[in-house]
Amino acid sequence: MATEAGSALLTTQEAARLLRMSPRWLQAQSAAGVIPALRLCRPGAQKGAVRYRRSDLEAYIVSLAVEPVRRSERA
Repeated sequence: MATEAGSALLTTQEAARLLRMSPRWLQAQSAAGVIPALRLCRPGAQKGAVRYRRSDLEAYIVSLAVEPVRRSERA
């Protein structure tokens, strides 16, 4: 089954490596609802594997970008 690169599912370790943050930080951000995560489990199960969409992580990175301040705009 082929998937697009942006929709690839990453483990917590892989996602944390992509963001250059610790897995614990990533888990905390997911629990707070800052970074979306998917829980893969059987219906009715309480626990399952957590995965992150590469496209969601890339969107998060883009959301952090700021516009550079031009010299004429500085106070």
